[in-house]
Amino acid sequence: VKVFWALDASLAAKRHYWAINWLKSYSLYTDVTDHWYNENVNKAWADNRKKAMSLLQQEASLLEIAQLVGKDSLPEKEKFILLVSKMIREDFLQQNAFNENDMYCPIEKQFLMIENIMLYYNLGLETVEAGAIEVSELEEHELIERIARMKYVPNQDFKKELEKLKKDIQKYFTEVRK
Repeated sequence: VKVFWALDASLAAKRHYWAINWLKSYSLYTDVTDHWYNENVNKAWADNRKKAMSLLQQEASLLEIAQLVGKDSLPEKEKFILLVSKMIREDFLQQNAFNENDMYCPIEKQFLMIENIMLYYNLGLETVEAGAIEVSELEEHELIERIARMKYVPNQDFKKELEKLKKDIQKYFTEVRK
């Protein structure tokens, strides 16, 4: 069927639902699905999917290095990649089947969630690379918690809430870079 979902016992042990390993799983239908999502949801769908996968792949390599030398010895850019890939894993991919707003997620909400994470990544990376802020400061900011709670926003209210979050992300990084 040209699709393989690799179940991962370590994800299941961490109560990551669905316990599908994103690095070992694949689909040969991404060209078709990307085209459909780009036309029916948003033209940035495929780019966001590809960037999220790239970050998850980078995370796997960085975690191996961090085990050898310690996370604190990584450059700020790599620490930031670890922060954002954690958002993708825990705040986007991980699902809470016992929460009525997360057990089913409208496709438009999925797009806005990953769009906010990618916006945070793009603006944050520019800011970190410019030396305007350290990752430890970003980890302490309330935007991290708001991004983590995106999936719990009631499905009837998500557009307004996630658009507000988008504006707040933009405002925050604009202020930090001044």
